[in-house]
Amino acid sequence: MKTLSIKGHKEAREFLSRILEEGRIGHAYLFTGREGIGKRLVALEFAIKILGEQKKERVLKGTHPDLYFMEPEKGLITIDKVREAQEWLSLSPMEGDSKVLLVDDAHTLKEEAANAFLKSLEEPPSSAVIILITPFPHQLLPTILSRCQIVRFSPLKTEEVEEILREKGLDASTARELAILSQGSLLQIQSLKEEDTIVKY
Repeated sequence: MKTLSIKGHKEAREFLSRILEEGRIGHAYLFTGREGIGKRLVALEFAIKILGEQKKERVLKGTHPDLYFMEPEKGLITIDKVREAQEWLSLSPMEGDSKVLLVDDAHTLKEEAANAFLKSLEEPPSSAVIILITPFPHQLLPTILSRCQIVRFSPLKTEEVEEILREKGLDASTARELAILSQGSLLQIQSLKEEDTIVKY
């Protein structure tokens, strides 16, 4: 079974846990911070908590029917992809009361697609939670930004990167050296690309 090994981001994760516990989850969130620091992993953790811990394995595999990924192809999220996601959003959840739409690299929503997607943020289904993920929030339409609760992520600490690298099998010396060079982002370490297309930093 796949697992999530998340380092850092204590404040963001505690905030998300708290709103779930208090029953005041919003309809749209924007996760922002530099690339390669774990925003997507935290989004998946949040989705698991929304959909139910017993659904964890299918969420991580990307096979849960109430979880939908909208991602760029050839550097863009097209209006066709937006329309497919909107059609999915319009349907009732299949296995519970909620469904989660993850929009990875949301800054690749260009004007036509972004304007179409705005309708989903203005009139979201009551069952839907939409999570946009981007290191470049300034590239999003102001109207999209204004409809999302912004959750900011800081770079990982050197010791957190080092711990991740050691868990991936690197020896202590190499892990420490690469962690120092990483500047808080695993993306800086090109030799450690995550093979799994769902669980990545």
